[in-house]
Amino acid sequence: MRGRRAWVVAGLAGVLAFVVRIARGGGLVGLRAYQGYDDGVYYAAAASLVHGNVPYRDFVLLHPPGVMLVLAPFAELGRWVGDADGVLLSRLAFVLVGVLNTVLVVRLATRWGMASAVTAGALYAVLPIAAGSEYITLIEPLGTAAVLGAVVLLRRGTPAAVLAGGAVLGLAPTTKIWGVVPVVVVLAWLVVTRGWPVAARATGAAAGSFLLVVGPFAALAGARMWQLVVRDQLGRPRYPGTLVDRLEQILDVRHSGLGPDAAGRTWLVVLVGTVVVLAAVAAWRARRERLWVVMLAVQLGVLVASPSFLWHYASFAAAALVLVVAAGASTMPVPVRAPVAVAASLVLVLATGPWFPTHVKAFPVARLEALLPADGCIRTDSPGTLALLGRLSRELDEGCDIPVDVSGVSYGAGSRDPHGRPVSRLDNRVWQAVAARYYGSGAATLLVRGAIPQGIAPGTRDDIERGRRVVQVDGVTLVLPPERTTAG
Repeated sequence: MRGRRAWVVAGLAGVLAFVVRIARGGGLVGLRAYQGYDDGVYYAAAASLVHGNVPYRDFVLLHPPGVMLVLAPFAELGRWVGDADGVLLSRLAFVLVGVLNTVLVVRLATRWGMASAVTAGALYAVLPIAAGSEYITLIEPLGTAAVLGAVVLLRRGTPAAVLAGGAVLGLAPTTKIWGVVPVVVVLAWLVVTRGWPVAARATGAAAGSFLLVVGPFAALAGARMWQLVVRDQLGRPRYPGTLVDRLEQILDVRHSGLGPDAAGRTWLVVLVGTVVVLAAVAAWRARRERLWVVMLAVQLGVLVASPSFLWHYASFAAAALVLVVAAGASTMPVPVRAPVAVAASLVLVLATGPWFPTHVKAFPVARLEALLPADGCIRTDSPGTLALLGRLSRELDEGCDIPVDVSGVSYGAGSRDPHGRPVSRLDNRVWQAVAARYYGSGAATLLVRGAIPQGIAPGTRDDIERGRRVVQVDGVTLVLPPERTTAG
């Protein structure tokens, strides 16, 4: 009976997660909207791969090939049904990855009772730092699924489950090099709880699956893959700020639904930190989910130490945070267990990021197509725009130069600071020259990111626009040939 109730809880939490992620992404409009740079880069990498190009050797990709391989079937489908539909279906698939993660969290929490399962499922389904990365095609949801799925299998304990769990675990670092960290934590947990023979079998399976995914690309791209995935990533400039600033970013309290000022954000960090620490202490003392207490501490350490930080990085630690809170709440006496769980969950949901749906605008496909030339290669600062316009596959078929991650080129090109790290794009003369040459060489140029995120210096922008016509369409800048009119 308990197992049946657990599956009911998992199913309901999964439905809630699906609704929250669709709403968080802007509903049906959001599935076809422009949703940022990284989302488009990974889809464009997959499209380039299915067109016969080798990542790292033929185009820039700053992560292991996992996300590209997951998206490859959607990119291939996009060649036949249209890139925009391929993007839509890939985003729906990643929403379902978020649903899977929610179900896995419930399954892991069920061992400490139904209250723990309900808390974990409901909290992960609506937690902003989890839902905020699982409505578009980002890396983090895949790594989370690999780690959660591996632990579910490893806890079954049979020889087959250990091998399967190890193989799934080895997929975590195929999406992002940070994935090595939870792999080490889980294998160390196996050594402590199951002994060296079991840990050795899981380690061998993990190494095998990792090499199966990464090995062919390493063989084809050679040292270039290491340079892009490891050296350039670890050598990125560190974003300025104090430890408190980084914690505000990790918890995303700057975009909290409570709308705090600077002092209020600090207090939110303290409040959330207190809730999590108390839950971790309670779970540890009760010997509940010690794996996830250690995992959370280590993952938060990685997020603090990371040179760069973008909003979706926070989801790296979301599952561990939820499991720790659920385990800690389950140690409370029965009369106060539910109120404590609800109170802790409300603190996390209200304080950690925007808990309300995202409002997005439809991408102005028709208006842009009316202005863009019918022939020739379109340059863009975000390759996802070519997919939304239905031009990505066509341009790859025609041999157009699509670097996939033109911003990422800057980490391996140009000047370095005294610490050996690349300077900012605005100060990187080599990259500015690359940008001017690339954006100025097409039949038209489409810019959606703005000068600051893209890092295009004013002089470079002048070079791109010189002698050409500039048109604004719903926040999109078009740089068109001089003979092109703006009518229509």
